[in-house]
Amino acid sequence: MMFHFPLFSIVFFIGAALALVLIFKIWTRRIASGSSIFVCFLLTLFIWILTNGLEAGAVDFNTKVFWGRSMYWGAVFTGVMWLIFALEYTGSKWCRRPRNIVLLLIIPIFSLIGVWTNQWHHLYWTNIYPSPGTSGEFLVWEHGPLFWIMAIYNYVMVFSGILILVRFNRRKAGYGRQLLIILMATLIALSGNAIYLLGLSPIPGLDLSPFSFVLAGVIYAFTILQYHFLDVVPVARGLLIEKMPDGILVLNPEGIIVDANPAVKSILGISQNGAILGKRLDAVWPKLDILLSKLDGEQHTEMSIDSLKRIDLDINIIPLQGARGDKAGKLVVLRDITQYRHMEQTLRESEYKYETVVEQSNEGVLILQDGVYRFANRTMADISGYSVEELAGKAIPFVIAEEDHQLVLERYRQRVSGSKVPDIYEINVLRKDGGRRNLEISVGTISFEGKLANIVTFRDITERNLTQRKLEALYREEQRLSNSLQEEMAKRNKYTRALVHELNTPLTAILASSELLETEMKEGVFLALAKNIRRASLNLKQRIDELMELSRGEAGTLKISHLPTDLGQLVREVALEAMPEAENKNIKLELEIAEVKRVNGDSVRLRQVMANLLSNAIKYTDQGKVLVKVSQPNDIEVLVEVWDTGRGIEKEKMENLFDPYRRKVNEGQSLSGLGIGLALTKFIIDLHGGQIWVESVPGKGSTFKFTVPVFNIEMLKEQANKRLPEK
Repeated sequence: MMFHFPLFSIVFFIGAALALVLIFKIWTRRIASGSSIFVCFLLTLFIWILTNGLEAGAVDFNTKVFWGRSMYWGAVFTGVMWLIFALEYTGSKWCRRPRNIVLLLIIPIFSLIGVWTNQWHHLYWTNIYPSPGTSGEFLVWEHGPLFWIMAIYNYVMVFSGILILVRFNRRKAGYGRQLLIILMATLIALSGNAIYLLGLSPIPGLDLSPFSFVLAGVIYAFTILQYHFLDVVPVARGLLIEKMPDGILVLNPEGIIVDANPAVKSILGISQNGAILGKRLDAVWPKLDILLSKLDGEQHTEMSIDSLKRIDLDINIIPLQGARGDKAGKLVVLRDITQYRHMEQTLRESEYKYETVVEQSNEGVLILQDGVYRFANRTMADISGYSVEELAGKAIPFVIAEEDHQLVLERYRQRVSGSKVPDIYEINVLRKDGGRRNLEISVGTISFEGKLANIVTFRDITERNLTQRKLEALYREEQRLSNSLQEEMAKRNKYTRALVHELNTPLTAILASSELLETEMKEGVFLALAKNIRRASLNLKQRIDELMELSRGEAGTLKISHLPTDLGQLVREVALEAMPEAENKNIKLELEIAEVKRVNGDSVRLRQVMANLLSNAIKYTDQGKVLVKVSQPNDIEVLVEVWDTGRGIEKEKMENLFDPYRRKVNEGQSLSGLGIGLALTKFIIDLHGGQIWVESVPGKGSTFKFTVPVFNIEMLKEQANKRLPEK
């Protein structure tokens, strides 16, 4: 292809370059409503202008025809793109359906097919030839029916778009300047094309459309760059007003409501905005009308109203002016500030509670921000001896004792840097009067006056530490006394064992001698004396053995076995052995033994307990009877009762009855009987996991009762584990 561009063709390329600049400029703002479609519209103009320039510069006839046809890649879509842009720009949803877009593109696509197949049907151009008197620089295109269909369709699309924009501008007053300029530019472009189509061009074949499009492009550029067309488009501003939470009321000079956005509905409590349009404000909202009548010019005020619910309003009144500068009404902006008022009230209450809690706290409080004390409560002033004013504004480590300066500063630096440090630790404070207080401080993070700060709580622990030291001293003294007592117990046990040994040595000889003497004596007074000696010796040996057992119990060395034992049978056997002693005193010994389960116990030790209690009952009963009962009150233990009609026990003696060291003994009464024997009995019952107690009425008798747990294999295992040596 050969080209020779005449001087006037430069205008085409300038127009094409300008279209490209506009395309790039608008593409950077493509998020605005209608901007992407406007880019497509400009792209069709770019193709149209550029191909006109190439057609004018082509040398041979066929090349001119080729570029003349190529022009229609842009020309057939220009009107459709303009209509779609107008719909998008005004917020219409009609063009967002793909089916509607396809319908709009049917005629342009068929026209484009007709352009490139014209040599077979000649319905688009009936003839093409060079323009006379132009040296072949221009071609004359004689148009056929398909061309006129396409031309009319394009004009319909363009004028439809213009009509949509004009109607939109009338409904959305205030947005017209930029839109009016765009419409004027579009009409200029169409006028050049109309001159060409009507054959009014000064030079046959010269299409003035590209020249008018270049001029329109300059106007487009001015509007886009100067008036920021598409940056904030009217539909976006309209949607903003429709969606904004503030109520918008427009009043004419007579006070009639001429416009209102949906937010007014929720504020006024009405079902729909249309119900108030055309009505006077004093009829819809008298309270607001009275307020507005008292205000003049652009003013700001607040008021409370009662509609569906009580709300607080922030009201801004803006006077409107007409074209001649006269008053055209008022624009009233209503903002619901109920939530803000509630938040303010909540904040005030929160601040009041905070101040009350902090100021009445028994702990000192400092707020530390940027290394400086920003706040101190009265308790902190009492602790330090400084006033609140003297503490505020001081830098750390003010009031901190010198020996703790490094600790406090280092932990503050670590906390500021984000390192993990203890939140609670102890320091010393140096008071203004020179005194010292030991304090426990805890550190937290809060927001203070919009910035992060540390809240430091000071708890005076001087008295607590003093009390702690006293408790520690008492504990050490208690430990000393406990150790001393253990030593004394060990000495007493050692002495008791030595005493038993020393007593058993001569007693063994006495028992052997008395037994031999008794066998040698046949009858008479000396035989009775020998029996008395042996009986007294055996009694003494029993008391010595009890003393040894008691010593072992106190030392924790008394052990028992845990085996299933028939306690009822054991009681029968012990009672049978005690029967002669009871008969010698003419005391009736009775038994009431029920069917009971086996107990978990040591038969030897339980026999010892039973013999001791039965012996005491017979010993301290002068007449009457002794009753022994065995029963099972529940599934876990067996109860044994030894009841007598003896002299009974005084109340003051019962408290320490099982403690031989604190038991009260009447004059002439021996330590045996109700002393060592009962203490040993309690040790044995405690080792079995049972209980023993006494019920008595002086002069009427006493009842000793004890329980022993029923045999249980799990309990047997537990006792066995306790006896195992530790590894």
